[in-house]
Amino acid sequence: MFFENNIGESEWSPNGEQIAFHKYTTKEIKNNPVSEIFVIDADGTDLRQLTNIQFPFDGAFSPTWSPDGEQVAYGASKYFDDHAIVILDADGTDSRQVVATKGWYPSPNWSPDGKKIALHDNLEIYVMNADGSDNTQLTFNDDKDFSPSWSPDSKQIAFQSDRDGDMKIYVMNADGSNVISTNQIGYSPAFKP
Repeated sequence: MFFENNIGESEWSPNGEQIAFHKYTTKEIKNNPVSEIFVIDADGTDLRQLTNIQFPFDGAFSPTWSPDGEQVAYGASKYFDDHAIVILDADGTDSRQVVATKGWYPSPNWSPDGKKIALHDNLEIYVMNADGSDNTQLTFNDDKDFSPSWSPDSKQIAFQSDRDGDMKIYVMNADGSNVISTNQIGYSPAFKP
């Protein structure tokens, strides 16, 4: 199978001792390869599968750690259908869907203060409380806005958008105000810690 063992997005745990990532497995749902979330120690030992994706979902993507390292949020996909943000404890227990989404794989990103999660949904940027409540749309346009990333002080969000024709990096306040283009072409922005 083409996807088997392909590794996707990864993220260091806050203490720098583990890495969360998604990868395709040999499991299939409705003839589609299934991506699961894994965690491995930084030295390459103790590989653990955190998720066990079940129908109607067919994949888990874009893991992001809570700032205290106690939880992992990820995007759960339904093939060409609605998606969701799911949060589970870092040991793989207590999995719970916190919000449903309509667009591409939602790619959640936890704020450094632990209070919010940014995500893209239907090619717009949203922010919600970490428990899934108060899901608020921040961008409003016909262009593609995605891959939100928080500033270290949780006051700004960087994201990528094609609103100027090319895929460029933008920055805005965490409430969606004061959107500024950096005029830099790029993908998946991240603030320097």
